[in-house]
Amino acid sequence: MSAVLLVAGALLLTPGFFTDTIGFLCLVPSFRRVMIRWALGRFLMPPGGFGGPGNGPNDSAPGGPHRPRTIEGEYRREDD
Repeated sequence: MSAVLLVAGALLLTPGFFTDTIGFLCLVPSFRRVMIRWALGRFLMPPGGFGGPGNGPNDSAPGGPHRPRTIEGEYRREDD
């Protein structure tokens, strides 16, 4: 919580209307709690959540989870 107050102070010292608005919003306790929850969910949670195997974004890919997808195609090399 004190990190948000530190960011608020830095934003208030930075010139600009937008930074001052965000800095003052960081001083409001209810907005601060919402911002902390958002940051924790955005930066600390794994992409599939904590559900274990079977919840990741590539689990529907053939070959099981954590396998790279293969894109098939043809190419032709053109030399000058």
